[in-house]
Amino acid sequence: VVNTCFSYYVSMHIVNIYISKEIQKAVYTHVFKVYESEIACPLILGIFGPSGEGKTFQCRKYLESEGYGIVDMTADMFEDAEAGNPIKNIEKRYLAAISTYQRTRQRQVIIIDDIDTLIGNWGPLYQYTINTQLIIQFLMNLTESTAREEYIPIIFTGNDFTKIYSPLTRHGRMAYCIWNPTLHEKSLIVSTIFPFSETECEQIVSQLNKYASKNNMSCPSVAFYKQLYLSLLDEKIWENKMNGENNTKLVFYPSFNEVLDAAKLLLNKERDISKNYVQ
Repeated sequence: VVNTCFSYYVSMHIVNIYISKEIQKAVYTHVFKVYESEIACPLILGIFGPSGEGKTFQCRKYLESEGYGIVDMTADMFEDAEAGNPIKNIEKRYLAAISTYQRTRQRQVIIIDDIDTLIGNWGPLYQYTINTQLIIQFLMNLTESTAREEYIPIIFTGNDFTKIYSPLTRHGRMAYCIWNPTLHEKSLIVSTIFPFSETECEQIVSQLNKYASKNNMSCPSVAFYKQLYLSLLDEKIWENKMNGENNTKLVFYPSFNEVLDAAKLLLNKERDISKNYVQ
């Protein structure tokens, strides 16, 4: 398994996608063991790490590249004014995934994003609802079952697994993959966003990390660089509009210094917005 960049077309532009070896290995081996191995293994894989670093995105793209069916359990399924409705919906979705696999033999994988915000305990004022308790009980029952031929692997993504009910996260019930990209890994991801070499992207990431630390700001996440690209693209689209160039074949190659300067402006803007929000 190697670090991989896949390519796909969006609006006549080729976009590269970086998927780390670490996430590839964790996802592939987890799905393989649940479906193929006779050895008892955790039904749940938790991919945790700082927000905005591409955990869910990489996980989904890798599953798609392997031809697995992705079954989402979204936030709206986890709460309802009527106690008991969420667990019915979740059970229905899970049974549907089993049925799809049995009918098509395409391996299905359940993904639950931001699990720590959905069923996590965030302090003394937080109270588990009846629905949350039922969902945790359902997940616990799944992890304890020995009839694995009737079960579908589950992948959690989130920021802090310590917020989740601890018996659910113990070894044997949940496997872990911690994704906190190094400078080099983040540079590889940034090189799929901007038209620069890996060396140039590493220089950008390194300089912005130093700038952020010097100004008491958090180091930019992968999501920040994606937003930065879109901000620069907005300016280019508007510039073309003002110049009467309304063609759809937009050529957009920002310079190294243009990206670096715009990034610092965006960091400062986000810091000011944050300060005003707190006040």
